[in-house]
Amino acid sequence: MQKSLPMNVVIRDGLASDIQACLNLDHSYANDRAWQMTVYKDEDGYDYRITLKIERFPRVVEVMYPSERARLEQAAAPEHCFLVAVQRETDQLVGYLVMTHDRVRHLGQVDDIVVDRPARRREIGTRLLNVARVWAREQHIQRLTLCTQSTNYPAINFCQHAGFTFSGFNDRLLAHYEIAVFFSQSMR
Repeated sequence: MQKSLPMNVVIRDGLASDIQACLNLDHSYANDRAWQMTVYKDEDGYDYRITLKIERFPRVVEVMYPSERARLEQAAAPEHCFLVAVQRETDQLVGYLVMTHDRVRHLGQVDDIVVDRPARRREIGTRLLNVARVWAREQHIQRLTLCTQSTNYPAINFCQHAGFTFSGFNDRLLAHYEIAVFFSQSMR
């Protein structure tokens, strides 16, 4: 898939009044592969081996990314990071990023990076993430983490291209027994 021309957007702090516009964006994505996870353990149950393998689906599937008003409302508080991308010419909201700040662990948890489908592949997600990194440094955050579903290959690919590395999984965190995969990046 080739990239489209960059879109002229302004990244700004999100406001409570932006939440409904964020929820109205097209959160769906097309997916044709996933990370297949297999856990092996020895007979004694002391040694585990986990493999991750990219598996192709027989066909492309449309998936709805789970957006939640509560995450956006929480991130609108000043101690967290809520950014929106607004098209400069029309003032139309085309994307957002939500990151919560764990002050005890000096951690920034990126919960959502969403770009409206017609505006994708124009580096808006990357620009949102870059502004979030600046905010994280200002808050003395030492590490960013990002969580996605093992079946959200576009998000996994984005994380890897953005310099994040695989840092773990949780098979009980997400709804519908989806496996959550974590990526992280040092801010030092």
